[in-house]
Amino acid sequence: MNNIDNLIENVIQKPIYEPQEFEQAILNAFETKKHTIIHSNIIIKFISLISAFIAITAGVVFAKDISKWINNIFNPETTSKGVIQMAEDGYIQNTDMNFIENNGISIKIDNILMDDCNLYVVFEVKTEGNIESIYNIEISDLIISDENNNLIYCNYDRADLYEDFCKKHNIEFSNKNMNNNYTNGGYQSEVIERTDNSVKFLYKMYSTNYPKSKKLIFNFENINIISNPESIMTNKVSQNLKGKWNIEVELPEEFYNRKNLIYSVKDNSDKNNNVILKEATGTYTEMHIELTIKKFRKGYKPTEKELERLLNEISNTFEEDIIATLENQDGKIFETAISNKEGANGRTYHSNGDVTCYYTFPITRNEYTNILKLNLTIRDKKVTINLSK
Repeated sequence: MNNIDNLIENVIQKPIYEPQEFEQAILNAFETKKHTIIHSNIIIKFISLISAFIAITAGVVFAKDISKWINNIFNPETTSKGVIQMAEDGYIQNTDMNFIENNGISIKIDNILMDDCNLYVVFEVKTEGNIESIYNIEISDLIISDENNNLIYCNYDRADLYEDFCKKHNIEFSNKNMNNNYTNGGYQSEVIERTDNSVKFLYKMYSTNYPKSKKLIFNFENINIISNPESIMTNKVSQNLKGKWNIEVELPEEFYNRKNLIYSVKDNSDKNNNVILKEATGTYTEMHIELTIKKFRKGYKPTEKELERLLNEISNTFEEDIIATLENQDGKIFETAISNKEGANGRTYHSNGDVTCYYTFPITRNEYTNILKLNLTIRDKKVTINLSK
């Protein structure tokens, strides 16, 4: 039986994440994202070193109809509520920069939003021909670094260029392991606006913990025009715009001086100590909560034949048996939301019957109050945990 016990511990206690809004996310993806490419960057990526250079110091956007303007940039059906709210509150940079021309092709960066887990960049490129025929745009060899040589983002098609970058900046290069200067993540590209001679496209990049960078440096050589959705599946590029671009953007102070809020338990209505808070951390665009419910399920010690059935049962468990909401002192209630942060939503089931829950709430920096109320419905049981800064 020792072998079975070890097997259970090695398999069952591994995190099994079940996003709370998984079904809705799928529906949204099919219904709304006709002009979107999504990539997950898991392996070492690349860099291209480039010649044209510009440095821009920019401010923060303030507009009369900022809500409408923000919704034109960020699709509310595919962007977290926290990011949209922060942008509407003015936490977005307008670079006010001119087009950078190289090899007859002009491109610029219009807007940037950056926090711990999200990096949103709006590019605008001038192009000739039928603008309406452009389905999407990719910068296939984009690399973003900062003033400390942290690699904020890089694609993976050209590992040789990434290695060259590491050598040039005396960064340890490993083809198998990420180094401390590399921020792993993914991206999503989407055309958001077409004019007579230019196209704006949004890059949504995400990671587990972006550094507090004061400057971002964008290097790339290839801008790929994609004309139809079939080209995404076949990696077929309709037009390749070649050049050498190096764009530096100075970030506003509120980006790099951002601070997380740490909350602790003030009181817990569960007097049996079966609900234990492990973490409550607030970023500028969302709050992450981790808690453990003791003996939520009966402990399992199945035979090997029962193991497959058990794992199938766990992987198909839905979230309705545990419902969580967050409430601030102004009475505003936040429901759980999808997050770009890895492991920010879901559950880990343990073989002793405990379950660890991971929740994300789209609360922003202006909505945090001294006390936050975490309301839980665990099957038919109500539990309230008051959190304080």
